[in-house]
Amino acid sequence: MCAKKVLQGKDVENILVLPGDHPLINSDTLKNLIKIHNQEKATVSLSTFRVPYFENKYKCFQHSGRIIRNEKGEIQKIVEYKDATEEEKNIKEVNVSYYCFKARWLWNNIDKLKNDNNAKEYYLTDIIKIAFEHKEKIISVIIKNPTECMGVNTDEELKIAEKYLSD
Repeated sequence: MCAKKVLQGKDVENILVLPGDHPLINSDTLKNLIKIHNQEKATVSLSTFRVPYFENKYKCFQHSGRIIRNEKGEIQKIVEYKDATEEEKNIKEVNVSYYCFKARWLWNNIDKLKNDNNAKEYYLTDIIKIAFEHKEKIISVIIKNPTECMGVNTDEELKIAEKYLSD
């Protein structure tokens, strides 16, 4: 929402949104997301990761948002862990928060986000549901390497990331 004031009206076709706490993302992964976004002429593109389970090296994904797909396999929405039902918490495809948006569409819809959730926060993830409801093209790119998807939010996660950075 803050970027809208700076970027809206500029000659920007797409907006890449990344989290600041994922130090292990590979630039080739981001280039691939952008390439596929453009090839598919998507309105919204996002990266996801499929975990086999939420233990050991995959424990860091336990509190990630879950990708909710319909019967056709289309992404309908992302449910944040804090707001997920027990059934949704068992979904193994998680959001890693790497997005590419058509800029004009994003600026026309970002103000529709509400903070009516358990955290009382504005979730960017809710923009996926808005895109689905508007029948916009949403695509996902599955990341295979779990280290590229790891966020650093605790001392334990920092130690794990530092281990990978030193390898």
